[in-house]
Amino acid sequence: MLIVDKNKDYYDYLSKVYGVDKLVTFDRRGSINLTQEDLRNAVVKEPGWFSKTRYFVLEVGAIQFLFKITNIKKIQERDYIKNLFDIYDGDWELMKTFCENYHFGKKEITIAPCYVKELYIAKKHKMEAVITTFKETCLFDRHSGREIELPILKNTIITRIIDPFVIWKELSNYISSKNNDKDIDIKMTDEERAINHGFDKKYSFRHPIKI
Repeated sequence: MLIVDKNKDYYDYLSKVYGVDKLVTFDRRGSINLTQEDLRNAVVKEPGWFSKTRYFVLEVGAIQFLFKITNIKKIQERDYIKNLFDIYDGDWELMKTFCENYHFGKKEITIAPCYVKELYIAKKHKMEAVITTFKETCLFDRHSGREIELPILKNTIITRIIDPFVIWKELSNYISSKNNDKDIDIKMTDEERAINHGFDKKYSFRHPIKI
């Protein structure tokens, strides 16, 4: 898979390991560099009266990773001027992976906060939560404006939970099936081509010093 983007993510190196196939091109230009703080602010809010749990989905191609954040509590942090401010954080876990050949986002990879409808059944004299299909389980507020398209994940907790090969493989398979193995010609300027090959436009093309 060929990845076109000036930003680099933690799964990008696999394109060199398994080969750069220009028939499968991921145009990731316009990607968003996320920090863990950015991700936390997008998906973790002050716990409500009835629930101290938050959910979000990372969609990669035609697969969805459902994350659950529990034990949300207030934590005080300091800013650069040494002022205290409140944030909310909790325990992060991958709750379920959906492989139902379905894609809901506009881009190849998307992060979206969601609500989860859990069904409970009696099992061994206690009630246990049962997660059904993705469409039946995850409910989205389409007008919230909190979806993050083309996120760069390398500076988030997701790198500790999802193997980079899984991300790379799912993106490659999805783009390959979507484009039906046609050679996609992506228009790039010379500067964009240089940046995509790892050159820095500020330092890589300086004029030689005349002696």
